[in-house]
Amino acid sequence: MGDESGIRVSTPYGPVWTDPWGQAVISQMAPYASSRLEIATKSLPRNVDIKNGYKLVEPGRGSVNFVTFDTIKVRRILLNTKGADGNPLPKGAFVLDAEGQFVTTVVDDGQIFLINGVPNSKLEVSLPDGRQCSLQFELPSRADPNMFFETAEARCGPALQVQLQIRKASHAQS
Repeated sequence: MGDESGIRVSTPYGPVWTDPWGQAVISQMAPYASSRLEIATKSLPRNVDIKNGYKLVEPGRGSVNFVTFDTIKVRRILLNTKGADGNPLPKGAFVLDAEGQFVTTVVDDGQIFLINGVPNSKLEVSLPDGRQCSLQFELPSRADPNMFFETAEARCGPALQVQLQIRKASHAQS
């Protein structure tokens, strides 16, 4: 289970829990028969997703089997955004990353939900009228593992490229 401790694993002979290193020992299993192992997802920290919480094991008599459950630490962020005019960003506007790749869209009341947000990441919003703006928001450097998602206020100001063009033009005139 990565390095996640206290995660409950259901087995045919009762539950076991992971240690501080994310490992658990199942001391008894029926040989030459399928045994179902399941992760109790409610025992996972809220900032951890699991790819597949179910495994089927068919151990031989006296064998040692190793089973890995792949986990992913995520940081979910709900941004309440406002444009330069102070109004919420329009529903349906595209959110793009630093490489111009699509991330998500703006939903009702200017909200943006980032599934795996990175603090201080550069995000641009492509508005329906063709303009772009840069999202500015601040988050703590570490996510709270007890929160399913964090909430932050964000401002969307003129895009950095436009600001650079304005600065270059003003320097050229002086």
